[in-house]
Amino acid sequence: MSLDIEINSKTYALVEDRDGTKVATRPVQEFVQPIRQTGRTRPEDVAAYESFIIPNLAYGFGRSRINSDVAFDPKEYRRFTDSTCDTRWMDSVYLPIFADDSTHGSLERIRRSIHAKGHLWGGWSNDTSRGLLSYYFHNEDGATEKTWTAGGQIAPQVLIDSKGSAANGTGTTLTISHTVSNTYGNGMIVVFIAAGSAPSGVTFNGDALTQLDTQVNGSTGAHIWYRVAPDVATGNVVITFSGSTHAAATVLSLYNVDQSTPFGTAVKGTGTSTGAQPSLDVTTTVGDLVIDVVAGESSVLSSVAGTDQNEMTDSASGGHAYHTATRKYAQRTTTTMSETLTGSDAWAHVAAGVKAAAGGGTGKVNILLDMLVHKNQMIALYAEGNSHYAVRTSKADNLTDDWSLGNGTQITTGLLDNVVTSGEDIDAGLLAHAGGELIAALWHEAEGTITFYSSTDAGNTWTDEAIDIGSGHGPTGLLVYPDIDGVDKLYLGTAEGIWLIDVSPSTWTFEFIHAMSFSTDNCRDMTIHQGAIWFAEGIDDSSPAPIYRMTVQGDSRVIESGYGLNFGDGVPDDLFGPVKRMKSSGDFLYISVGGGATSGKIARLLCWNGNGWHHMHKHSAANKIIEWIDVGTENDGKSRLHFAARVGDTESDPQFLGYANTNPSSVSDLIKRADLSGTVSGHIELPYYDFGVPQENKNFTAVHVIADNLTSGATSSDVFVEVEYGVNGAAKTTDLGNFTSGTSKVAFASGAGVSGKNIGFTLKLNRGSTNTDTPALKDLVVEGYVVPTTAYEHNLTIDLEQTATDTGQSVETVISNLQTLISTVTLVDFKFGQVSKKVAVDRDRSSFSFGINSWESSGAPNALANRTGTATLTLIEKVAS
Repeated sequence: MSLDIEINSKTYALVEDRDGTKVATRPVQEFVQPIRQTGRTRPEDVAAYESFIIPNLAYGFGRSRINSDVAFDPKEYRRFTDSTCDTRWMDSVYLPIFADDSTHGSLERIRRSIHAKGHLWGGWSNDTSRGLLSYYFHNEDGATEKTWTAGGQIAPQVLIDSKGSAANGTGTTLTISHTVSNTYGNGMIVVFIAAGSAPSGVTFNGDALTQLDTQVNGSTGAHIWYRVAPDVATGNVVITFSGSTHAAATVLSLYNVDQSTPFGTAVKGTGTSTGAQPSLDVTTTVGDLVIDVVAGESSVLSSVAGTDQNEMTDSASGGHAYHTATRKYAQRTTTTMSETLTGSDAWAHVAAGVKAAAGGGTGKVNILLDMLVHKNQMIALYAEGNSHYAVRTSKADNLTDDWSLGNGTQITTGLLDNVVTSGEDIDAGLLAHAGGELIAALWHEAEGTITFYSSTDAGNTWTDEAIDIGSGHGPTGLLVYPDIDGVDKLYLGTAEGIWLIDVSPSTWTFEFIHAMSFSTDNCRDMTIHQGAIWFAEGIDDSSPAPIYRMTVQGDSRVIESGYGLNFGDGVPDDLFGPVKRMKSSGDFLYISVGGGATSGKIARLLCWNGNGWHHMHKHSAANKIIEWIDVGTENDGKSRLHFAARVGDTESDPQFLGYANTNPSSVSDLIKRADLSGTVSGHIELPYYDFGVPQENKNFTAVHVIADNLTSGATSSDVFVEVEYGVNGAAKTTDLGNFTSGTSKVAFASGAGVSGKNIGFTLKLNRGSTNTDTPALKDLVVEGYVVPTTAYEHNLTIDLEQTATDTGQSVETVISNLQTLISTVTLVDFKFGQVSKKVAVDRDRSSFSFGINSWESSGAPNALANRTGTATLTLIEKVAS
């Protein structure tokens, strides 16, 4: 017998080729050359050799690997799993912007800010939370000066009642008319005197004043007298001397002064203007109103007051005693009061700090809740004790002494269960304005409600609107936006969801429009960005935050999901946690996330560029939130993303990212860049790529990096890109090489390539020693090809007659068996030699060639004739074995 093969348990004899071959076997051609138009290739048209380009990454976070179901979408290749680079721009990827420190003296914590009077104003508290201060960001000297400059005391305040009535003369008395109005109570009158001898007495409206301190030097002397709770009247201040003398004096009346301990410790000094100039360091509490008086002998003619001092009097009276008096609010625990005098005579100097009466009791804590610009006023809302207060100012130039409390200092009293404590984070109130009214949404903790007060005179008087919205927490978001009737409404974010409040009727109405699972971080700092309300869902520190946008479309409020950090494959776990702050600025929406108190997470600033979320800044320490963000162009027109990260319970560190809103292509040489630093800045972790054929092996052969600004070297002073990789889901830490101006392509394994089903990359950008340098990464190109598990096809020719003879069957039976084989749907067994395979018959390439064994017949074909010949089969392995 000469049977050679077995197919589906049937044996067959084969015809030899001319070279003696009976079975011709070769690998299956699995793919055909594609005609590419867009995006990735598909498995059925993958070429034997492949290169693909990872384009700009402007779609942001959201991919740890390119899933097979989206492997053909070009947009998917614009996402990444992690990045600490600036990936917002379509043209290039850059190192992140360097975080510049803002000088802030001994200020401790910034909580809120507003844009007014051509400045960015921050609301700061001191380390004991017993003083709130207004400072503005100042950069008039360019890069050499980036500081928060004194702007005034918000609370508690010693407030100015009547400023600086003054007179001078020679004799035994000096009389000055002065009016005390004492609008808000806790008043005091202060008299600043320059005279050669100490007064024997001082009165106002007939009531005696008390001497605070005196200092005599030669023929001049400086003296301060005062009286708490003076008469509310227009009366005379009478200064009496034991003998005739020349004197000059200034009168200042104040209110909101601590009546039992109105002053700190007074200090004094003497000298001559040819030697040391007057300068005294006063021990102060932040918020004290520090006052001083300088007296000079006859040749002292003028002076220049020290930093931030408000000069009330500058008096030289014809060769007699010189007199000046100034004041300023203390911004730290030591306050310097100084003068630069002209002339060469002796001088005397006295200074002291006036203490504020903190609404309801000295030394109470005050916590800033919100700030807002309304009409021509800058408004601050704060909690002190268990009550709510508002303070305002309209002064356009120097705000150091023009914050004034409205409605007897209180909006309302006693809404909080307990007095606020130092450094406390509390959602006790927010401000908004709608329909010409200033609105305060206040947490009535004792009742479990949020209640509303309004003011039609920009915060001077407040009216209870008599509506209460039930909530287990204070307000987390408050803004104004049109509703379905086209009229502006108030939208309130709470721990339970979003409420809509109509402030147009005399009795306000409200409705609950969007429910959320209870979280004290729901809707925190929700904002309007590009015509929509953006708000975040509060979550714990083990999840990425969902973010939504709400728009009014016709008669519907449309809430869209898919804008959060939970989009796609999500984000690195250091970005888990609730959104703490939101700020819209032009094309960008900025948020701060992460840094939970005990989660080990590191806070970050992110930016939405219209396509996805992108890294802006990563804090250096875990468990410290970024608690304040704002964007300003004040002073010099340069966009700055300001922020402050918590560095202690009562302290935050203010910084800014310069040119945050500016496309780097226009100012690339001005933007300072952070250097590569571990996971803090400078790296991009790309997804795993599988060429769109996840199940098959590939040979990855080479990587190209297309980037601008690279130097020729790869040292610590050079600009270059490092590439690391991992295959089959391994860590992306295997070094491939450095890409410089002279090296744009690096081969794997010295040209042999590496094998894997997928590959992922980490790119590291180095800027060298110049902080305005950065690689401008444009493309990453990966070369390789798919190497599927080898399957074979087998070509053979069956001798039909020999098979029939050797098997004892008829030829027709053999033919019938082969026809059944060709029609078989499932794979069949194919055995030859020592080989056993599962194969399918390729019907298109299989055929019969027949001959006829017959004798002459005068009629129709002979029914007894037999077919002979061959059957040619192509058997293909569909499953490689």
